[in-house]
Amino acid sequence: MRFYCLSDNSFHRKGTPWISGAYAGRRVLSECQNCKVRLTEPSDPIEMRPDPEKGTFWPDCIGCGGGIMGLYVSKRVKEAFDVALVTYGKTFQAIVERPYPKRLKEPEAPLYFYVTGEFGAKLDFQGSGYGIKSICPTCGHVKTDPASTPSKYQLIEGSWNGADIFYTDLSRTTIFCSERILELARSHRWTNFRFVPIEEGHNYAHRGVDYLS
Repeated sequence: MRFYCLSDNSFHRKGTPWISGAYAGRRVLSECQNCKVRLTEPSDPIEMRPDPEKGTFWPDCIGCGGGIMGLYVSKRVKEAFDVALVTYGKTFQAIVERPYPKRLKEPEAPLYFYVTGEFGAKLDFQGSGYGIKSICPTCGHVKTDPASTPSKYQLIEGSWNGADIFYTDLSRTTIFCSERILELARSHRWTNFRFVPIEEGHNYAHRGVDYLS
């Protein structure tokens, strides 16, 4: 099974809108009594504020640069996920506010969803090039050494639980996916997804697998 870093591809695709900020209230689900790390989730709906100067079409995966950042997909993608029984964390409605970008061809924005992963695998920190500063003995939160220079993402063999969209003990916001998601994106012709093989995950110039060709 091949795994990929999953995100939007707005930096490498012309014509894609850009969400300057996405905002919503936050619910605290838990807080570690030892390290004080909080687990939170947004409240519906998330308000997405687009850059008025960028974008000519609404993509299936849209980039966001502020507020609640992460994976945002169109309604048709979310519906296809559910039909295919894709395993992920949760989804939260995300509505694009007006004014829309000036050059957009479609008059109405689709409904988007913020998608979280589920905990799906353990990261091989040493094999990935991360130094570990500390591990919370209560919740297991890993604090990495900022001076380390990771070269790739490497999962601990046998730790993947089968989730299609997932995160590791590195971070909830670093999202990975199975090859099945790439195959769905190819078959449904979804636009603006970026799939980077995990062994090249820190190559930020990587344009992503050309899954539509």
